[in-house]
Amino acid sequence: MPEFTKKMGEAWEVIKKMKGKGFSFTLGEASEKSGSVILGKANLGDNMCNFHIANKGIFIPAFRETMPEAIGLAALIATQGEGIEE
Repeated sequence: MPEFTKKMGEAWEVIKKMKGKGFSFTLGEASEKSGSVILGKANLGDNMCNFHIANKGIFIPAFRETMPEAIGLAALIATQGEGIEE
């Protein structure tokens, strides 16, 4: 696995690069009231990273066991253009 998916320090570098591309971000944890848990897209307690450009309607969430993995996956999806709704 790439270092940015294992170490939080490396993951913060990914966040900085995404911010440079105009993305904002939210970090959190999937809770029992989370729509993603209810819809089966995340497990209770999964770490979540959401990169977004709200004024363009771009929202890219990713859920994984560790926060660096969630950040890496969300960045990968965002840079490949998947999940983007304009």
